[in-house]
Amino acid sequence: MRNVFNSISKFIKRFTGRMPKKKTPCSYDPSWVVNLAESQMPEDAELINELKKCTKVVAYCGCGCGDPYFVRPHSEDWVFDHNVVLEREDGTDVILDVMKNGRIGGIEIGEWDKKH
Repeated sequence: MRNVFNSISKFIKRFTGRMPKKKTPCSYDPSWVVNLAESQMPEDAELINELKKCTKVVAYCGCGCGDPYFVRPHSEDWVFDHNVVLEREDGTDVILDVMKNGRIGGIEIGEWDKKH
């Protein structure tokens, strides 16, 4: 019975975005968003440098949209400070969740209020 409970618990955590689908972090290539930031905010070297560090996804958004998180949501490391909004060529918003320590917590693509 305990194994069933553990399996259900893991499924719920995975479904709510609190746990990656794999036990180890997934690789991520941030070059597209680095290029976007370099073209739209070339003066913000700190932001660009933090985006370059976004190479390991630790979780995905629980709503099913697939937005990657680089800091585990609902953890003590997730101390949100502000959003930075970039815009792709097609007009789609790219919303960066910036933590108090400057790290990028997540990258959201599209209009947040329409997804959540």
